Amino acid sequence: MKRLFLLAIGLMLSFSIQAQNDLTIGLVMPNKELDGIKPDAYKLLQSKLEKLLTASGVSSYGGDFVMYPVVNVIDDDLIEGGIKNFFKIKIELTLNVANLTSKTLFSSESWSLAGTAERVKSDAVKNAFTQLKNNDTHFKAFIEITKKKICEYYENNKSTIFTKASTLASTGEYEEAIALLSGYPSQVSGYSESQALMHKIYLQYVNANAARIMNEARAAYATKDYEQAVNLAAQIPAESSHYNEAKSIINQVRATIDKEQTAANARAMKALEIAADVQKTRISAAASVARAYYKRRVINYNIVRIY
Repeated sequence: MKRLFLLAIGLMLSFSIQAQNDLTIGLVMPNKELDGIKPDAYKLLQSKLEKLLTASGVSSYGGDFVMYPVVNVIDDDLIEGGIKNFFKIKIELTLNVANLTSKTLFSSESWSLAGTAERVKSDAVKNAFTQLKNNDTHFKAFIEITKKKICEYYENNKSTIFTKASTLASTGEYEEAIALLSGYPSQVSGYSESQALMHKIYLQYVNANAARIMNEARAAYATKDYEQAVNLAAQIPAESSHYNEAKSIINQVRATIDKEQTAANARAMKALEIAADVQKTRISAAASVARAYYKRRVINYNIVRIY
C-alpha cells in the first residue's frame, strides 16, 4: 500500500537541545498555512511534542531522524446561534518518524482529537492539539518502539555512517560531519568509535578555523567577557599553531579573576575549571558545533511515496 513519506514544501526543523537525552529526533513543522491550519497552531503542537519527547528521553534538536505531523480533518461543523458562532472539529493527527538519509518511514502513529473555537477553524484545530497530554502513555509507547528501531538502524549502518562522516570531513564539511556523528546513541555498539571519529574531525575543524576563533577570543577578552574568552580559547588544541596564544589568554583571564575577585567573574571561573578538562571541553564544543549546524538547517521536502 502506498504511503506518503514527508511533507510538502516549506518546512523547518525546530531545535531545543537537551543534553541529558541521548537519542535525537528533530521536529519538522509547517512554517506557513497548510490546509487551512495556521502556523501558530503548529507552534503549539511543536511545544507539546518537545515536552513529550523530553519526557520520553529524546532530544528534539535535529539529526538524521525527524518527526513530522499530518493532520486530517474528519469532521467540522460551524455551530451558529446566539451572539457567538463556534467551530467544532474532529481531526486525526498522525505523527511520522522518518530517516532523511535512507528516505524511509520508521514508524507512524495516529491520535483522534477534538476541539472547539470561536469562528476560526484553525483555532479549533489548535484547541484539539491541547488534548495531547504530557503524560500520554500512547505517545510514550510509540516513542519506545521508535527508539528501538533507530538504535537498530545505527547498529546496522555504523560503517556507512562513519564513512560518510569521514568523506564529509575530507571535503571540508566539518560541521555536517560532526552533526552526523553527534546523534549516535551511546547504548549502541560503535559509540566509542563514533566519539573518537567525532573528536578527530572536531580537531580538524578547529585547526581550520583557529585564526577566526582566536580573533573572537581576543575580542571577548578586550571587552572583559572573560567567560566567552575562555570558552573560545579552550577549543584550540595543543597541536595548533595558535595554542600558545590560546593558553596565554586563559592564563590572563585566571590572573585577572584572581586579582579582581568579583561576583561578575564567577561564571568565568567555572569556565576555567571546565577548560582544565580538555576532553570535557571538546565534547561540549563539538555539541555546540552540531547544535549550530542544525539550527541553521532549513529543510524543504517533496512528497515521496513508499511502497
